[in-house]
Formats: sequence, structure tokens, C-alpha cells
Amino acid sequence: MGGWKTTDTRRWTGLQRASWALLAGLAGTLGCGGGKGEGTQPGECRDGIDNDDNGTIDCADPGCAGSPDCDPDDSGEPPDSGDSGDTGEPDPPGPDVPADWAAGFSWIAVPAGDFAMGATETELEDRADDEFPRTVTLTYDYEAAATEVPVALWATATGTEPDLTCGETCPATGLTWHAAAQVTVVLSEAAGLDPCYSCSGSGDATYCVPLGRPQWCAGYRLPTEAEWERAARADAGTVYAGSDDPGLVAWFDATSGGTLHPVGGLQANAWGGHDFSGNAWEWCHDIWMDMPSADLDELVDPIGATSGELRVVRGGSFDQPATAVRAANRESMAPTTADAAVGLRLVRTLDP
Repeated sequence: MGGWKTTDTRRWTGLQRASWALLAGLAGTLGCGGGKGEGTQPGECRDGIDNDDNGTIDCADPGCAGSPDCDPDDSGEPPDSGDSGDTGEPDPPGPDVPADWAAGFSWIAVPAGDFAMGATETELEDRADDEFPRTVTLTYDYEAAATEVPVALWATATGTEPDLTCGETCPATGLTWHAAAQVTVVLSEAAGLDPCYSCSGSGDATYCVPLGRPQWCAGYRLPTEAEWERAARADAGTVYAGSDDPGLVAWFDATSGGTLHPVGGLQANAWGGHDFSGNAWEWCHDIWMDMPSADLDELVDPIGATSGELRVVRGGSFDQPATAVRAANRESMAPTTADAAVGLRLVRTLDP
């Protein structure tokens, strides 16, 4: 699943129109970007400035290792990659995404506040060490898509032929973390919002880096791990997202028949969110840390590790046991992995 072939996007005009009609029916870290994010963490990655004031220019920082924005042959000139961090050449034409694409989604409004993150009391004997209960504070309002991004939207945003094995309303899967971040850039720009990532390359060569702290960005993006769990739990103390009975809210190995299912087909959580538990794993913004910090300062608007080789995935999937689709379960994955059971969900800060 998820292996879409590139094609002449003009052939898909009719399909895209049909996709938007179908989507309407569903309605019911590392960056030195501009604005508030400038100088927070390693960067975009090449402007010759020590943006994070750590004694080295961005391309010498660990977070920029491997970035196409950094000159691989040390010639002193950044490559002309066509992204926002290059020498200024115009971006190539992008997919034709309607400016009002977000109207085809239902959105969960999540208010600022405290919430209980980690395993519930009923899970304490069997929980993993990194699921320890803690109170986390989010100081800003945000919205989260009520469903995972479906194949129809993914195909339109990427200009690719959709994999119809499951159908256009099934979660888009088989994408790397970088590919997931790139589609948020396309959707943000279509909606007239500043993107939250700088991306270069295409296909398997796509490479993206965040532009500053995610909650300071106005565009659509991947959720932080804390944002994901807050929206999944909907301030309820259930083991799964919306219930203590996984059969009501999750497609997992005992209920899925070994396949993905259309988004939004099971019971929603208290805020109207579907499929946080099961169906497809969901990429998060955060770099993985083996053990979340319990330091008080890091329990406010946490964004994960400042460096590392893995990213966070949450929610479990159709081919996993019930223990994997618990709202507290955490897993890691290499950002270059394109797994047939991993997709994405969109979030956006409401007043950055």
C-alpha cells in the first residue's frame, strides 16, 4: 500500500474533482526559519549564521547532517535545490490544490490547558517505562483533523496516481516522515499559510526540516507527540482513544481482517476524532526520545528531543494487537522509512 506512481497530473483533473466531492462527504526539530522560530534550534540549514548561538554555523550543527541545503562537496555554495533555503531560483510548479481544501475536513478544536499524558491507572502494571503518567501543559489553542489524511487528498496534494487497493477514503500510507512533512507544506501554501517545514528534493529523495518550534507556525503540520495524545484522549481517561473497549474505536488485528479501512468508520472520541487508535500509525513532529523528561520546564509545550535519528509514530495500526493501539503507546521509526501501515494526521496552531 502507499506506492503511488507519478503520472501526468493533467490526466487526473477529473479524478481530483471527484476526490474533492468525496472529501466533502467526509466532513462531518530542527529549524532556523523566520519569525519566532529564528535561532531556536539547528537550522534550515545554510545561511552562514550561527542562528542558535552555539558556536557553529547551522551546517555544522547535528540537526543539519545530511540536509540538501548544506553543500556536500564543501565548495562554499549551497545546491540549487528549489526549496526555500537555496539560492533563490523559483520553485517548480506545484500540484493544483484548491485553496479551500480544508473545508472538506472536520476539525477538532483543542483548547490550551493541562492534560494527563501517559498510561491510565488501569494500565500501570503493564505499561512501558516511557508511558509514566505526568501532567503536561499546552499553552496554545490548536486544531487537529478529525481523521487521518485519506488517499484522495494525498494524491491531489502530491500530483500522483492514488493507490486504490483500499480506496480513496482509506488512510494514505507508505510515506516517509519527510514525505508527510512535504505534503503539509503543499497544503499550507494552497491555503495561503506559511509552511512549517523547508523541503527539498522529491520522491524518495525528499528531505524536510522544521522551521522553528512547531507551535509558532501558522500552517498545517504534523502534531507534536503531546498534541497528538491530547487530541486522541479528548481529556478522557480511557485506555484507547474514545473507549476502554478497542473494538468500538479501533481497527486492529482482531477486528480489521488484515487490512486498512476507510477513515471515520468507527465510534469517535468525545471531541469527534476518529482512528487515533488503530487503522494507521501516524507520524508525529517530534524526534524520538527513549524516556520523556519529567522536568517541570519540559512538561510545558514539549516538542521532543533536539537531535536524534528517529521520529515518533503514535496510534498503532490495523495489523497490530490491542496493546499497540492504546492512546499511551509510543513507538519510533526512521524518518526515511515508508511503511504500508503508517500515515499522517494534520494539525494547526490557531493563534501562533
